[in-house]
Amino acid sequence: MTSPATKSFGRDTGLQVRMTVTLFLLGLVYAVLVAALMAAGVGIVAGHITTGPGRYVAMHPAQADDPYGRCSLTEQIGVGIDRGLPLGTTGIRNRCDFDTTSRGGQALTWATWVLQFFVWALATLVVAGYVGLIPKAI
Repeated sequence: MTSPATKSFGRDTGLQVRMTVTLFLLGLVYAVLVAALMAAGVGIVAGHITTGPGRYVAMHPAQADDPYGRCSLTEQIGVGIDRGLPLGTTGIRNRCDFDTTSRGGQALTWATWVLQFFVWALATLVVAGYVGLIPKAI
């Protein structure tokens, strides 16, 4: 014999709302973390690609204290996140940025644009899935 509490558990709208909000937030946090890790990876890769003797794809711009010097690991991660995430800015571009006059810099700039496209697409799918715009399989 089933108790009344067991029968009403499936109809508890407060619990369903809390679970939906929790899953939505977990999905959103997961998407942002994956995108941030990918963007940081782009910055680290940019800091290790040479474009000439003593020049790297990610380097200090002309207005920095050490113009055209190599960026530190923290600056490389910051420029990757700054360039790769659509809404997040770290304010590091005045200290470290991609050298877009080189082919490597142009390729990584394109890579960050593609990454931004996928971040927006993933965010759109997360929102559409939790709002109910995507039909569920039976």
